[in-house]
Amino acid sequence: MRYAAATSKKGERMGHAGACLSGVAEEMNRKNDILVLLGAALGGLVGYLVFFALSRRGLYGLALPGGLLGLAAGVFKTRSRVIPVVCGLLALALRLFTEWRYAPFVADGSLGYFLSHVYWS
Repeated sequence: MRYAAATSKKGERMGHAGACLSGVAEEMNRKNDILVLLGAALGGLVGYLVFFALSRRGLYGLALPGGLLGLAAGVFKTRSRVIPVVCGLLALALRLFTEWRYAPFVADGSLGYFLSHVYWS
């Protein structure tokens, strides 16, 4: 049985062993991406909870949810260019959600109303 030799991204012939190693590397990258997203979710949750714990004591730390999301995601290494962008967008969404939960509008407390009236100063 003949195996076709795989080529690397640079066009070099890798052979069957190189193709297997390439598959292993892709699998490891996928696992690292999942770990980054799980770390981001855990960091975001911790930041959310710490924000409300501090707010009960009269402190306002709205940067905590998104900041801890980014810090926890940064614990793991990823080679993807998409995952950091996704984490940044998740941090922004978590910031808006946290602010809405902390101080919704009096006129209408819904998330849709809050998002439609957010402005960046």
